[in-house]
Formats: sequence, C-alpha cells, structure tokens
Amino acid sequence: MATTSPGASKPRRIRGLDAEQRRAQRREQILDAALELFATRGYLNTPIELLCQTAFVSTKSFYEVFASREECALELFEDTSARFRTQLASALAVSAEDENAARRLLTTFIALLAEDPRRASITFGLAGTDFPGFERVRQSNRRWAADAVEALWIRNGKAGDLSRRAIAVVGGIFDVIGRWLTDTDLTGTGDAAKLVDDLSAFYAAVTDSLD
Repeated sequence: MATTSPGASKPRRIRGLDAEQRRAQRREQILDAALELFATRGYLNTPIELLCQTAFVSTKSFYEVFASREECALELFEDTSARFRTQLASALAVSAEDENAARRLLTTFIALLAEDPRRASITFGLAGTDFPGFERVRQSNRRWAADAVEALWIRNGKAGDLSRRAIAVVGGIFDVIGRWLTDTDLTGTGDAAKLVDDLSAFYAAVTDSLD
C-alpha cells in the first residue's frame, strides 16, 4: 500500500481553505459585486477595477477566475436565469393541472423580480447587451418559457401550430414585463397585481383563440 512520504509537500491552505476553495470563494465575491454594480451602475459603466475593489480581490485574482468582464456578466446572467427557471419549474409542477396555472406562473415570476430588483435588472438589462453570449441566454430563456406555455396548451387539449404562437405570446409577455420594470419602482408596492391581471387576460385571449 502506498504511503505518503513525511517530506512530501501538502496543498497550501489559507484560513482553512485550499486553492480551489479560495478560487470558488473569490468567484462568489466577484459575482456578488457584479450583481450590485451591474444592476445599479450598468454593465458598461462598471470597469473591472471597480468590480475588484467592491469584491475585495486583486485584478490578478479576477483574471484567475474570469477571462473578461463579459464572461463575468454572462455567468451572472446565466446563474440568475437558472435560479428563476428552477423556481418557476417548481411552481409549474405544483399547478400544471390547474386551469389557472399560467396566472400562477406569472404571479410567481413577477414576485421573484420584485423580491430582488437587482436580479430583475440583470435579467432584462443584460439581455439587451450587444454580445452574442447574452443573446443566446435570452433566447434560451424565451424558448424555455415558450415550451412551458405550449405544454400547458397541450394539457388543455389545444391543437395546431402551438410552438410559434407560444413563442409569440412569451415574447409579448417578456417585452411588457421589461417595460414595466423600466417604469416601476420595485422598492415600492408598484402595480404588480394589475400587471398580472393584464398579462393573464392577454394569455387567456390567445388561449381561447386556439383550435
């Protein structure tokens, strides 16, 4: 059986963390700083130096984790999108057979956005950033939502070319929500209930028009 030589070097640990754990910790610090700064200052107005100052890491440490500011922003966007999809999927699993499932999903989504306005800003702000990676995540989010809408229609016995209509419905809903976020102070009460009413009515009208 192989044994470790008494003189063999051991991985260096700082404050109880090895190199990989320290790298993961720095990643979280940078992403936390990016969430705050990108949401409040905007992506283009947040240089890497400010990200590092806010995250309490060196520029060298930043580049050990991310190749660029764009890569950092893209990971934040992907992480935020994944969180929303997971929570919406849970809501859908609970109410999929309910005729009011779409309204419940809309209510859940709006509540998630209002819960942390910074993530709302990331979801609808970074989506408009002119980089291919951001557009890919944006389209992935809309495709996921369209698939969920199409599945609900199929459960309700709808037929026809549902895919394109689902994409159109989701596009309209997302655009309305994006405009609402621009015009609404999410630190206050806002008019979330009215927004859900309007979007639910739109969804119901399209659903009723299907074969």
